[in-house]
Amino acid sequence: DATYARQRAYYAGLVKQIDLEVGRIVSALDAKGLLDNTIIIFSSDHGDYLGDHGLSGKGTFYEGSCHVPMLVRHPEMAPTVSSNLVTLTDVTATLIGLSGASIPSYVDARPLPGIGIGDESRDVVFGMLRSGWMACDGEWKFVKYPQGYHLFNLKDDPTEEQNRAGDPACADVFRRLDVALTTEVMRSMDEGSFSERVYTFSHSSSSEFGRPGWERRYPMPWGDIYP
Repeated sequence: DATYARQRAYYAGLVKQIDLEVGRIVSALDAKGLLDNTIIIFSSDHGDYLGDHGLSGKGTFYEGSCHVPMLVRHPEMAPTVSSNLVTLTDVTATLIGLSGASIPSYVDARPLPGIGIGDESRDVVFGMLRSGWMACDGEWKFVKYPQGYHLFNLKDDPTEEQNRAGDPACADVFRRLDVALTTEVMRSMDEGSFSERVYTFSHSSSSEFGRPGWERRYPMPWGDIYP
């Protein structure tokens, strides 16, 4: 308990220091007349357990580790609070979009909703570590670890103390998020190996493969293979 209390005190001190330094940056921008022409995005890569669940450090998908601040200051927008699901990768698409450039289709990110460059919100956010994978829809968080599964209802159980993974009443939620997570993992692996892929649109050289009435033709015209 004493160790955790000391960690929390140090953490609070670091938060105060960051607040001070961000304030200095904002003041410097204001003094140079640049504040009204500057968009500021503040976030972090991870948090810290600080004794939550009897743990120190980070490395899993408990809220204390993976749920981090996301603050945006836009000089042309009034302060508001959004409950949309976003991820740290979305900063990339946001900065590209705010610059006026086109966001490449291959970027694994979306502009932050509500700031005028795209309002396509996410239904699920994903996280991937060497030690586990996560899918979260804002209410339910599903995590796969080598040691087993976690399923938490963040609205009813915000401190993540009741693992519902084995609860028959939650079987539909379990399957839904498991499918979403598996699909995302496979998509990410496929995108990550894009330059080595041979077939990029079909596993049979035909978009009609497997459908009623489909027949393989030899030789198949080039235009049918690559329309």
